[in-house]
Amino acid sequence: MPRKPTLRKKKVGKSVYWFTKAGGETYFGNVQDVTSDEARRLFAAHMKSVVEEDHSSKRKELSAGELGARHGLHLPGGSPTLS
Repeated sequence: MPRKPTLRKKKVGKSVYWFTKAGGETYFGNVQDVTSDEARRLFAAHMKSVVEEDHSSKRKELSAGELGARHGLHLPGGSPTLS
């Protein structure tokens, strides 16, 4: 089961950064430069974009031709399906 998306601190060398693994490794700035409130706002915006990106990549509807092609059917008058 995937881990719950969280905003964390990550030490890189001598610096500490705001960081998440959700949606790919993403850094939100140095802890000394970015307040926790700003980091939470950036994290929320990042999570929103990850969710929107995921939903936009998946269509919910198929045309009759697309559905037929998925099942290996050739519809009369249509173009040949890819197998």
